[in-house]
Amino acid sequence: MSEAQLWMNIVLLDDFISEVVGDDWESNDPAVNRLLSVFEQAWSYQVRVSFPGTDFLIERLLDDEYGDLGLRLINSHQ
Repeated sequence: MSEAQLWMNIVLLDDFISEVVGDDWESNDPAVNRLLSVFEQAWSYQVRVSFPGTDFLIERLLDDEYGDLGLRLINSHQ
């Protein structure tokens, strides 16, 4: 059950990033890092406003082998 929950909290962004910066990007591309930072800030704001006092982390998921890039929202008490 906890493994399923971790996967449900992942948002893969590689297709979106390809739409914004083009198909020829790498995970260390500055434009990719800026986009991830925007998502992280938006998520942080929404979670803090909706659930004050909640302790959470936003983890970046990078898998260059498969071209997957995403973010995962996790409880920091795990």
